[in-house]
Amino acid sequence: MREELGDLLRELRLRAGLTIEGLAGASGVSVRAISDTERGRSRTPRPRTVTALTAALGLDRDDADAFAALARSGRGTVAAGRPRAGELPRRTVAAAGRPAALAEIGGWITTSPPDGPALVVVLHGLPGVGKTALAVRLAERHRYRFPGGAFYADLRAGTEPETVLLRALGMGARLIAADRDERAGQLRALLGRRRCLLVLDGAAGEAQVRALLPGTGCVLITSRRSLAGLEAVRRYPVAPLPPTESAPLPPGRSPAPPGTSGGIAFPELGTDARTMLRGLARRSMSSFGTADAAVAAGCDPITAETLLEDLLDLGLLQPDGADHYRLPDAARPFIGPAPDSA
Repeated sequence: MREELGDLLRELRLRAGLTIEGLAGASGVSVRAISDTERGRSRTPRPRTVTALTAALGLDRDDADAFAALARSGRGTVAAGRPRAGELPRRTVAAAGRPAALAEIGGWITTSPPDGPALVVVLHGLPGVGKTALAVRLAERHRYRFPGGAFYADLRAGTEPETVLLRALGMGARLIAADRDERAGQLRALLGRRRCLLVLDGAAGEAQVRALLPGTGCVLITSRRSLAGLEAVRRYPVAPLPPTESAPLPPGRSPAPPGTSGGIAFPELGTDARTMLRGLARRSMSSFGTADAAVAAGCDPITAETLLEDLLDLGLLQPDGADHYRLPDAARPFIGPAPDSA
């Protein structure tokens, strides 16, 4: 919480063309207090400090409201402990790296008009590549732009995401509708009055998130699939981190052995699609078309086209020019051995 407040204060100070010393002189707040806040070392500033900094920075109403809201949101919180339902998860070591992704997607967020339609971004890629960590880091970095708050729903947790978000938005349990469609309507009504940032984590398909999308604000969706059925959204493929950016594994955890999925499966992947993947991997072709894929799967070209689209949507294949594909190295651990060779 304090780190985001510090990031915002630094951004506003630099935008105003002030040094820390200059802001201290204009506001009457000490150099040390400003420096500690920017570095995330100080406690949440008192209201009079926020007022003094706001005046010295010459903030407009939107920036002043965002700054005050972020300062208030840190009051009374602690650094440790599990977040409550609907709150952003604590950042982990896996959130390191990805400066290009943070810059590009962050640019989409910062240039999205506050009074325009919702910005919806789908972060898609293989399991374990860091989609959730990237989404949470983006949400932490830009939450101050959304006075209505930043909220999180795990779509894989077996809970009702509408209920989680409604409770996080302040609706009492007795007021939440029993019917799912009615809950979705309640959520849209609340989000229509508040400009919020939502993280919808682990979407299995378009239908799971469509009813949760607000008319304004920002939504970051993570999924194995690109969710091609959603319209008017931006998509960002999340690839595995290069070695220079990868964070070390936590103590006591070893990398998955080659040729295994590391305990992560694709239950939605049928037998024919798995057969195609294994056949393509054995052929070691750098690029292949529908005819090659049909031979690898032992099926007709029409069926092969359908299977290729499914694999492409899951990120297990990548396009390689017109009507050609390639098998990315990152997908090979998820293929596994053929059943008769296990």
